[in-house]
Amino acid sequence: MAYPFQTIPHKEYPNTFLENTAVTLISRKWNGEFNDNFTNLYPKFVERFFGLKKDAQLFKETQEVSMTAPEDEITFTFRPDKANLRVGRKKYHTFVDNIIPELLPLKDFMFGVMERESIENVMVRKLNIFPIQADSVEEVKENTLEIYKYIYNIDLLGAGALSNEDLSHDAPWILDFRKGLFSNSENEVTIRIAIARAQGYEKTFNVVLDSSARCVNPSEIGEGAVDRILLKLNDQLFDAYHWCVGNEIIQLMEKENKG
Repeated sequence: MAYPFQTIPHKEYPNTFLENTAVTLISRKWNGEFNDNFTNLYPKFVERFFGLKKDAQLFKETQEVSMTAPEDEITFTFRPDKANLRVGRKKYHTFVDNIIPELLPLKDFMFGVMERESIENVMVRKLNIFPIQADSVEEVKENTLEIYKYIYNIDLLGAGALSNEDLSHDAPWILDFRKGLFSNSENEVTIRIAIARAQGYEKTFNVVLDSSARCVNPSEIGEGAVDRILLKLNDQLFDAYHWCVGNEIIQLMEKENKG
């Protein structure tokens, strides 16, 4: 679909529905070979940033390693072709304050340990959750569109913006899932909305807004360009969020206490 988002000046809100923010650095396909430099540098890298003893052999066998600092709600995940940083709502204040400084381990991994001069693409992803109350699953299913209308703009829910997808076989806790792709000459934004059962709460359900942005036709991205491009993608998601949600949601975010 055509790119509908308008540029909006950044603003910090007293309240937020943002659950987590993630950044992904995407590398070219890995050929499966690990050289001596990787074997020597990987354990030093993990110990430097995480204080952990990790042998490169484990990474070679699993092709993935994930490290988490629960108190800071920060998770790093590394694969041969991808490195991901996720920051939770308690740690996150702004993209500049809490994402950009934490990117150093990812960039060090992708450009140093993996001996990369450039990467293929970058992506920013944000997960917003709006909790609602309902007596039953059947009630939610019968009133799905009305629930969406309370949270989202009619333009997002209009014909052609989103397509319905059935995830009931793989994820039965998801009661409804819709997805849309929006792009211009530079950026590609994917919007996913859903309603899911809240784990551990019988009559609480989560309305989800999961959005991600990446470059459409990236050239080789060098280490010095990563931060600049990610900041632009974050701006796109800020604009997309304000296009997706209704005025009532923005008003709740502007209040000192959501109550």
